[in-house]
Amino acid sequence: MLSPIEHPELLSAAWPTASLVALLLLGLAAWIGAHRLSRFGGDRPPGRVLSIGLLAVRAAIGSLTLFLVVNLLARMFVLETTTSLWIGSIAFAFAIELAVGLYRWEASLVSATIGRTIVGLRIVGLLILGLVLLQPVFAWSIPRVDERFVAILVDQSTSMSLTDEQLTDSELLALMRILDPALPAPPYDLTGLPHDLRRMADRLSDTADSCEAAASSNTGLSGLGLSCQREIDAASQLLTESRARLNDLIEADLQLNAATRDSAMRIMEGIDSQWLGRLTSASEAVQFAARSGGEDLRSLTEHLRATSAGLRDMAAAMPTLIDDADRAYFGSLPPEAVDRAKLIAERTRADLARALLLGEGEAKGILEKILAGYTVKTFGFDSELREVDSRDVKQLFAVEVGRAESTMSVDNDDSTAAEATSAPADENAASPETPARQDERITDLAAALGQVRNSIPDDRLSGVLLVTDGRQSVESDLEQVGAEFQAAGVPVSSLVVGSIRPPVDAKILEITKPNTVLVGDSLVVSTRVSMTGMRGRSVAAKLMSAGQTLEERIIEVPSDDFVTTLELSHEPEEEGLTDYEVVLEPLGADATERSAFQDNNRRSLTVAITDERTEVLIIEGRPRWEYGYLRNLFAGRDATVQLQTVLFEPERLASTSTLPVIAASAAREANQVEATALPADESEWFKFDLIILGDVSPAQFPEAQQQMLKRFVSERGGALVVISGMNHMPHAWSGSALEELFPLEVPATQAVQFQSPEESFRWQLTSVGQRHAIMRQGDSVEASRAIWARMPDVYWRHEVTSVQPGAVVLAYAEPNAPRSRGGDSVEEPSNNEASGEGSAAETSSAEALERSSEAQAKFEQEHALAAIRNYGAGRVLMLASDRTWRLRYRVGDTYHHRLWGQVVRWGTAQKLQAGGEFVQLGTDRQEYELGQPVSITARLSDSFFAPIDDPQASIRVHRGETVVSTVRLVPSADRPGDYSATIPELTQPGTYRLELVSDEAERVFAGSDEASIDTTIQVLAPVEASPELRETTADPATLERLAMRTGGGLVAGGNQDPSRWFSEGTRRYAEVRRIRFWDSWPLLVMLVAVFTAEWILRKKGGLV
Repeated sequence: MLSPIEHPELLSAAWPTASLVALLLLGLAAWIGAHRLSRFGGDRPPGRVLSIGLLAVRAAIGSLTLFLVVNLLARMFVLETTTSLWIGSIAFAFAIELAVGLYRWEASLVSATIGRTIVGLRIVGLLILGLVLLQPVFAWSIPRVDERFVAILVDQSTSMSLTDEQLTDSELLALMRILDPALPAPPYDLTGLPHDLRRMADRLSDTADSCEAAASSNTGLSGLGLSCQREIDAASQLLTESRARLNDLIEADLQLNAATRDSAMRIMEGIDSQWLGRLTSASEAVQFAARSGGEDLRSLTEHLRATSAGLRDMAAAMPTLIDDADRAYFGSLPPEAVDRAKLIAERTRADLARALLLGEGEAKGILEKILAGYTVKTFGFDSELREVDSRDVKQLFAVEVGRAESTMSVDNDDSTAAEATSAPADENAASPETPARQDERITDLAAALGQVRNSIPDDRLSGVLLVTDGRQSVESDLEQVGAEFQAAGVPVSSLVVGSIRPPVDAKILEITKPNTVLVGDSLVVSTRVSMTGMRGRSVAAKLMSAGQTLEERIIEVPSDDFVTTLELSHEPEEEGLTDYEVVLEPLGADATERSAFQDNNRRSLTVAITDERTEVLIIEGRPRWEYGYLRNLFAGRDATVQLQTVLFEPERLASTSTLPVIAASAAREANQVEATALPADESEWFKFDLIILGDVSPAQFPEAQQQMLKRFVSERGGALVVISGMNHMPHAWSGSALEELFPLEVPATQAVQFQSPEESFRWQLTSVGQRHAIMRQGDSVEASRAIWARMPDVYWRHEVTSVQPGAVVLAYAEPNAPRSRGGDSVEEPSNNEASGEGSAAETSSAEALERSSEAQAKFEQEHALAAIRNYGAGRVLMLASDRTWRLRYRVGDTYHHRLWGQVVRWGTAQKLQAGGEFVQLGTDRQEYELGQPVSITARLSDSFFAPIDDPQASIRVHRGETVVSTVRLVPSADRPGDYSATIPELTQPGTYRLELVSDEAERVFAGSDEASIDTTIQVLAPVEASPELRETTADPATLERLAMRTGGGLVAGGNQDPSRWFSEGTRRYAEVRRIRFWDSWPLLVMLVAVFTAEWILRKKGGLV
């Protein structure tokens, strides 16, 4: 930028330019007039004196005239000369007088024209020289903006249309301070104090970690001294302010209860007597460490950690104290103030968000304050992010409960059908999240934040402000997103709307039920329910069907936030798809109580009632413990299973020499479980659904039978479960026909495998296993992971070297002994890699993470306990340990039965709902949310189980008596006889019947009782499956964790300006451009030309 030289001699800018021009003209006239008078002088003494006097007058007038010229130039140009302008004006005035004097002396020697031209050139040359000495610069500025953006993300999900009439007193007061300044302000302000205390506790803890690292590396404080002192000073200031704010509460004229007053006094006393003193000691420790070279940092670290813990304790005590204080203050307000405050609670979250962001009445909005220092980009988000012009911000708050119903229909075009009916995804992988309905606006904070980083460069993004209730309705890794924003140095702050207090409501959270139940067996519907704001009331939970109550349970609600799980049961008597409904109803006077939501207290479900049991065959060598527990489970306790067992080496009585040959068959009576021989032929093998192969020797399993079992999996589409054993399985099966089926690879040997690779280990789930149906032990991924973590140690497994291509590991053995630093070690990125700067460090860190991931995957494969794979039309599960019975330790059958029940359901998942032995039809589920795609599978084979080829096969979709659409079935490329189709969406809720249309299939079941093959599905109305309305409380805790991790904060109460958490703001400046006339080539050429012309004229006139 140009820094102009100050010239105090210049006339004040208050002088009008016009007056300067007038004075300049007057000066020129006076100067010229003075030269006219010069003719009256002479060479005699009186005339000489007059000439000298006139010269002095002319010089004075000329100096003033030139000074006025300089002032005019200074108003057009920047004068960079450091010479005094007065001295310069006087000097050049005398120079001009000298030039004119020379003209008079030379006038007698040359003609008048040449003489006047010479004097004119001399004056022009002097003026140019004076211009050079003034150093004029023409300067102008161009406005520039170095933009820094703040992204404001406004939640537009369905939950933002809710009204929180149950706002706590603290939440109401926080809104009052912003939206209604006319309401009396409390005489105290504790808003945001818990957050500030927790943030400072984290900062002190991080500082203590840095000091410990410095101590361990013997580097002393180095550059940490100043930062340590800054954190100590900041903590001291916060504690001092906190004490003052608490003192305001104590001195306020409020009817505080004794417990609240005592709590505030204890915190104040702790600040005075302990924590400020700790910080003073910490400051002294910093100074001592600086003097001593940082030899001993233990005292400093101890003080910092103790203070950090104290701040956390204070933060934990604050919410209760604040609630009690606000309740007392709210009770002291006059009735009209209370009524005005409660009007706030009648507004929707979207309306409150609009008022807080844009302002209302006399209250200024947050947006105005942010715009003062930043360039704002506004976005709306639910499951997707949409940018909105900042001039149309109001449209972000037009949130309604639903959207217009979609009118899209199923596309019956052949090309579309071919695309839509591609082979189904690999079921070994974790099942994806249930997609949202088209009319449902769900909240996905992680996706929205990720898209913001894609649209605005990190170096231009100064911060993000979320305007939301914070409640996620999809599973997403917000912690990972927070880590990415932390690494990018972008703080994420939040304006939280909504209440942490749940509404008065009875709602169904979750229902767990079997898809299929046998006739006469017990259908158990596990229902997780929540009652909020209903302490002391009673609610009836009913299982209903066709308007009839099948079972009713009374729930006594003991608290205002009560969650419980109950089981409702029924024994169905008829086959077919049966519709049920679970309903919650208040009893007695509660029946008239208004509930926040009238549509979340009932849930519909459909169950397939069948008389067809799952045919399971267990083949085992000796009666080991695993076999015994599985036999007891499937033969006596699981009524959905028809069991057959073949035990090659049973325990015999001494008097028993041989056993009769009894071939295993699915056609035997239910009580005839034990067989002594393998199924007689391939047709008998194919009648089973699931075969469990234990520790059997290949010598006991003829080659022909092995080929039958292999075809049972690959062609019949059956499921095989392989349980490893010490004697034979699977190490002795190397080179056999069945080895190709096994998901796990092991060293080939005939030796007995007594020794386990580890003395003891624990079950550990892989990322896929955590979400897979087989390994699920809890209601959620987290609950399931916690249950597996509590499982007892296991003391034997088979050695594994790798897994087959396409196999997926669900669980692996985590040794109780620490992992070695050799081949089993999982590489972690080094500190230098993790904390490096620039693209090179980022690349190095990414490579380290990739190496770590690869090492972990290799470790899981080499320590695999459970792995699955698809083989042909079937699937295989292999267990590397025969100790799943250890899951019963101290808990009984619960987890062991759950695991094997899920294995059976997984193994028979491909057994479709409708059809018979040769022709089957089914869908991936029986209930769908509106807009969710429907995956259909058909399996066609003849009476010899040979696959049927029918390129014209299709599915006819009925809704009532109306055919909605027809979708062509596409044959599977790798599973002959299997066909699939996908209905992209069904636009209306209700019951749909899917009918198989196939001439080839009709020939197979012609003459049977089956008139057609069809199945029924339910499409739920939007309100029946609304993830947005199942949990309606605000979640400030999640937003606070995100803010603290990224360096942001929470906007609450009177603290309305989040700019203090943002980084550098938009910078507006002027870029100065300039042209230096005085050192330009044209001016030099002019000067040389003038003096050259003057010299030529003088020579021409004989003056040279």
